[in-house]
Amino acid sequence: PIDLMVGIMKDMKISYNEVYKKAIENENFVDVYFQAYNSIRS
Repeated sequence: PIDLMVGIMKDMKISYNEVYKKAIENENFVDVYFQAYNSIRS
């Protein structure tokens, strides 16, 4: 489920900040995050 994916990404930012910092540099991670976020907000 998309909302679960967004929740996991948000939790990663809070709980695993060093991992998130590396992941956010990855274009695919950013693309998937915004695709998921936009799909639950649409």
